[in-house]
Amino acid sequence: MKIIIIGCSGRMGQAIEENAESFGIEIAAGVDTQHLRQTDYPVYTDIQRIQEHADCIIDFSHHSMVKSVGEYAKSKKIPVLFGATGMGTEELAYIDELSQEIAVLQSANMSLGIQVLRMLAEKASKILSGLYDIEIIEKHHNQKKDAPSGTALLLYNSVKKGQSHAVFGRQGKEALRQSDEIGIHAIRGGGVPGEHEVAFFGAYDELNLIHRARDRKVFAIGALQAAKFLCGKQNGRYDTSDIIQECLGE
Repeated sequence: MKIIIIGCSGRMGQAIEENAESFGIEIAAGVDTQHLRQTDYPVYTDIQRIQEHADCIIDFSHHSMVKSVGEYAKSKKIPVLFGATGMGTEELAYIDELSQEIAVLQSANMSLGIQVLRMLAEKASKILSGLYDIEIIEKHHNQKKDAPSGTALLLYNSVKKGQSHAVFGRQGKEALRQSDEIGIHAIRGGGVPGEHEVAFFGAYDELNLIHRARDRKVFAIGALQAAKFLCGKQNGRYDTSDIIQECLGE
């Protein structure tokens, strides 16, 4: 199996490159606006100039690249995986449209551990909603630009029920917690790769579900697993929860 890495010179691109061989995956080509290091594969500044064949595209560059990468993937009839965060409504709508033509997997977090956390949090919410207060806390390195993280929002969408709504931090004298709130809090510091916690607070106990990424390699490994999952799939929109379902045989 061969892949094209968009954003190959970035930290995630390099992590994917370092782990590809262990998955039996060959890198056919890379794309990056700044190519400052030696690689065993050709690197282009323009995706349209790629001549090499590939079975899947992995894009961790920037959400603004979605359409150009998507149009290339559509023209070549190959699946594409989008891992960049900060997707807007227009970009997500384009991915929906693209998935009618080719197989597309888009996720704010490629870690399979995060998907297990999401599934557990969703089940806990169904049982505890209305009885427990729910708070989501995410921690990342001090260079992360967006807040809250896309993964925190993914978790929020998994646990919200009925009239519940998000509250991003609390400040002021009128900050008394309401019963239908789900608090989302972002912490930035040092070199934290990523930590996400969904906490359920009852009157007399609490339940904390936590995922800690200790190295970016966990996201690269998830992306490579996702690429193998996508290869040969029919057109449609997939996410990493589909990989979990396949693992469970559901």
